[in-house]
Amino acid sequence: MSEVFDVIVIGAGPAGENVLDRAVRGGLTAAIVEDRLAGGECSYWACIPSKALLRPVELAGEVARMPGMSLGPIDVDAVLARRDEAVSHYDDAGQVRWIEGVPATFVRGRGRLDGAKRVLVTEPDGSQRLLTARHAVVLATGSTAAIAPAPGLREAAPWTSHEVTAVTSVPGRLVVIGGGVVACEMAQAMHGLGARQTTVLVRGDTLLPRMEPFAGELLAGAFAAAGIDLRTGTEAVRVERPEPGGKVTVHLPDGPPVEADEILVATGRRPATEGLGLESVGLPGGESVEVDDSLRATGVAEGWLYAVGDVNGRNLLTHMGKYQARACGDVIVARAKGAPTTCPPCAPPPTATARRRSSSPTRRSAPSAGPRKRPAATGSGCARWSTTSPPSAAPTCSATAIRAGPRRSSTRIAGCCSVSPSPGRAPPSSCTRRPSRSPPRCRSSACGTRCRPSPP
Repeated sequence: MSEVFDVIVIGAGPAGENVLDRAVRGGLTAAIVEDRLAGGECSYWACIPSKALLRPVELAGEVARMPGMSLGPIDVDAVLARRDEAVSHYDDAGQVRWIEGVPATFVRGRGRLDGAKRVLVTEPDGSQRLLTARHAVVLATGSTAAIAPAPGLREAAPWTSHEVTAVTSVPGRLVVIGGGVVACEMAQAMHGLGARQTTVLVRGDTLLPRMEPFAGELLAGAFAAAGIDLRTGTEAVRVERPEPGGKVTVHLPDGPPVEADEILVATGRRPATEGLGLESVGLPGGESVEVDDSLRATGVAEGWLYAVGDVNGRNLLTHMGKYQARACGDVIVARAKGAPTTCPPCAPPPTATARRRSSSPTRRSAPSAGPRKRPAATGSGCARWSTTSPPSAAPTCSATAIRAGPRRSSTRIAGCCSVSPSPGRAPPSSCTRRPSRSPPRCRSSACGTRCRPSPP
């Protein structure tokens, strides 16, 4: 027999939890399915543990740079114990209690689509449980580490962000493949905690290629000062590990191979959609789920399937996934109640769900956007969600056309409200009109008509 809920969410990470919360606050019943730990990547294998590992290394480095100060070796066991405390010892009981207090039903197991509005869950003991949704199924399964196709690499059982942030002993020799944030952070953390022979292999010519060039240059200098061996313009062409857990040999295009005790692959992410049952509803498996601006999956009859966060491939950032999730939950509630889904009160603005791989152009990429574009433009439009409104309140809209730059100025929209992007200041929870010297151009409430930004 099937258990029936208004909304079923697959994936109990930050995005999934936010959808669940908004749906229940809107009066719907909901269940959420998770086969690992409720709370998701950031809580256990990303932001929190990585910073717990980096902070002691940072402090030790700061002390060492002060003349007259010295610090003995870092107590690695104490650092790892603090990391374990930060991730609740990989126990999600507290998070499950929160879900049940929403209130919602938590289902432990591997969920997959099994036809229209049906989710089949394989529980830890192998038994199966069928859930059926009245209104919507939301995919919030996130992403997983991408493994480069170098021969022998996958067979070498490389570390990903999961294994390196959950490390129980620091290897003496480490090879890191990648030059992004995860690669740089974990190379520094492991090197500072005892991996004295740390080699970083980067295919491109710089670290942090999505950031301004000076950031990668400064970090490369820090690597050199710390004794981290950074090699740009190279990659692994073959990897050998004859014995599980034994020595790793990484062959390069030129020069001798690099030997290490462990190898970390940090070359990007891919959507976690394999085995999700997308084929049962006519969508391709193993790919990002295409969605419209209301986060509803395209190409699915009756429009009951939604996808938020990394799984839709639009903005692979936790906070953007949570933002999408809140909008998605409100949209589902409105549609379930037959309410309109345009702003006001429910449709998310295109700038919130647009497909963008990075938050802003860099000096390297900005010229291609045209002479009037400049770095750090955050988009503009008349409608945006007020993310500081109380969760129980109806969503409110405000008008923004923010341009962040050296002057960090706010472009006002005549007759509408504007938000100042000053650091550390949250946007207002409601739309407060500000006077403008320009003639009014936006006459409807909540910015219902198209506005043109006036000069800053």
